[in-house]
Amino acid sequence: MPPRKATAPTKSAPPPPPNESHPARAQIPTALTQGHPHSSSYHSFITSPYFPTPSSSAPPKKRARVAPSVPDLVESPLQAHVLHEKLLAWYDGVKESRSMPWRKEKEVEKMSREERTQRAYEVWVSEIMLQQTQVSTVISYWTRWMERFPTVSALAAADQEEVNEVWKGLGYYSRASRLLSGAKKVVNEFGGEIPETAEGLLEVDGIGPYSAGAISSIAFGARSAMVDGNVQRVLSRLTALHANATAKSTTSFIWALADVL
Repeated sequence: MPPRKATAPTKSAPPPPPNESHPARAQIPTALTQGHPHSSSYHSFITSPYFPTPSSSAPPKKRARVAPSVPDLVESPLQAHVLHEKLLAWYDGVKESRSMPWRKEKEVEKMSREERTQRAYEVWVSEIMLQQTQVSTVISYWTRWMERFPTVSALAAADQEEVNEVWKGLGYYSRASRLLSGAKKVVNEFGGEIPETAEGLLEVDGIGPYSAGAISSIAFGARSAMVDGNVQRVLSRLTALHANATAKSTTSFIWALADVL
């Protein structure tokens, strides 16, 4: 059998020229020149017809580590204040139809410290229950929980068996254990007062970055970031970020961006 003839390598077609009329065209230089925590090759502009002619300089062999930073496009082309207004307007339109017993319209600055702690406790319980459980299911369990353990002190005085009895049916019992452990720490180490800042809340057992941001913002009116899968998808689209969603660099970038917004 005769040997196969070697085929000449085919030349790939050159990338199309940038589309100067595209609305995102003005954002490209800013998006590509900032200190992103991820490689610029992750950026969706790289594979789009709007990508400008790349620089002729060769990339470094090893990329130096840099601290996460937020591109200027967040405060200029993306107009963060417009994003705030649109999100708040959307929330005002749906909050009545999506009412939840732990979401109460109150002026935080007019509440006593005891009232703020009570509100934070109610939000805290809801946030832990909502992990891997739908809102429609959580509402009845949350109501029953608050009847049995109306305050953080009441919960701290309970034992694991009592807590599991009320939690029965929600599954993932480790969540109930963390709530009990956290309540005991609040009572024993914080004098029964739940910390008001996200940083302080992270010291409470069972409270992670997302829950800390949710509790501090909802209960105490603090300007705190919180990132879940939905937030990550929205911010990735706003910044044209195409990267491994589970990578540490991606998570750091999205959290930094959420903190600015």
